[in-house]
Amino acid sequence: MIHPRLSWVGVFVYDMCMKTSGGVFLGLLLLTFGCGSPPPPASPAPAPAPASPPPAPEPKEEPPPPEDPEPPPEATPAAPEKPKSTAMIGETSISDIDGQALVAEVQKLKWAPEKVEVMGGSVGKYENLRFGIHNGTLGGHIELIRPAKEPSGGASMMSPKDQKAMHENQGAVFLDETADVLVIVIVDGKPAEAKKLLDKLIKK
Repeated sequence: MIHPRLSWVGVFVYDMCMKTSGGVFLGLLLLTFGCGSPPPPASPAPAPAPASPPPAPEPKEEPPPPEDPEPPPEATPAAPEKPKSTAMIGETSISDIDGQALVAEVQKLKWAPEKVEVMGGSVGKYENLRFGIHNGTLGGHIELIRPAKEPSGGASMMSPKDQKAMHENQGAVFLDETADVLVIVIVDGKPAEAKKLLDKLIKK
């Protein structure tokens, strides 16, 4: 079967070649090249190979569960605040009077010089004030013990009640048990003089 696009070319060439010498062979040759079946269609490109699946993620190591935190230690309940003493030295409660004011009141009673060194501090839940006294040939000391305004840690000094029992035979003492405050007056070898001074110093 002659290809539609080439059939007319072959016929034309064949006719022309037949009119010339040797045209039979040439005409047959051209006719052969002008005929034939169409070229096969180009084969489609091969489909791309499917992509390989991504590698599976490596399993992550799970962190160990957090340990239960230890409960915080229970806070030690604060001791109830003591009421202030109604006993006064000068115009101040013995729960509040400071060292210099206490010295000034003792000086008014002629039992302290102009310059007096006040010692003391906080030990645990109590604080104390202490300084020396003298009048003529008599000497001794005054000490005030009460709850500390700023308690410190560790062991505490003896309570005012316990210290009263230790000192009441040595001089004169005043204990306000409700306010937990103790005033001790010691006049060496003269407990009666200590009692007189204490009675003048404290307004009950």
